[in-house]
Amino acid sequence: MAVRVAADIGNSRIAFADFEGDAMVRKWHHPLSAVKKSAREIAERRLAGEDLAICVSSVVPSATGLLTAIVEEAGIAVTRLRVDEQTIIKSTYPTMGTDRLANAIAGHRLYGEPGKTVAVIDFGSATTLTAVDSRGSLLGGLITLGLKTTLTALNASLEQLPILSLAQKIEAGKLTVFAGTTEDAILNGTILSHLAMVESWLKKCRELSQEPVIFIATGGLAHIVSGALPEEILVDQDLTLKGINLFGQEAEDPGDRA
Repeated sequence: MAVRVAADIGNSRIAFADFEGDAMVRKWHHPLSAVKKSAREIAERRLAGEDLAICVSSVVPSATGLLTAIVEEAGIAVTRLRVDEQTIIKSTYPTMGTDRLANAIAGHRLYGEPGKTVAVIDFGSATTLTAVDSRGSLLGGLITLGLKTTLTALNASLEQLPILSLAQKIEAGKLTVFAGTTEDAILNGTILSHLAMVESWLKKCRELSQEPVIFIATGGLAHIVSGALPEEILVDQDLTLKGINLFGQEAEDPGDRA
């Protein structure tokens, strides 16, 4: 069976997954700086005889061009996810990021139900919300700094604060406003503020949507924050890659559109 590689080129890393039809059979990632190495690894698979195609979503045009040139030279067909070249999600706008579009596609196709809106919260370099109604029309969304980006900004702006990172899963019961160390004060303050923001987004979604809302969390930090999120939020770590694959399927078979 032919394999479609889904590539999600983000601001700090590139996530990849192999799909056979709808089934994800492998995933991996590299830092953005290793885009040339990543592309060569995929090209080598094709040169070794593997039947490959690739679908790319990117927010970094320079990396997209480099990856595309290398894999095309090896004879791999490349499809790029573009806002104006898909029909799954309606009422999009030209500057919408393709990562958010991929989330919208997968959320609507894989989790949508009749009469219900789907809202995806993506915890990555930025934290984003993207909402799609039951008819597949984009309602809109929000973008703000992500958790890691916020911590990095604190470290850069406040010289005497310790350098911290998010290294383990966050549990709601262990977060307290009475932190006993500077490190815990920074982490708890940043995390609790972020979670409160997300909960306010959920509340606003419910208020403004004319349909019940299904909430899905995804992104590089989704597994870290999942334990502190409201129970109603579904977690799908691979939603963006699944959306890229779904677009790739549509591009190959334009008759299978919804």
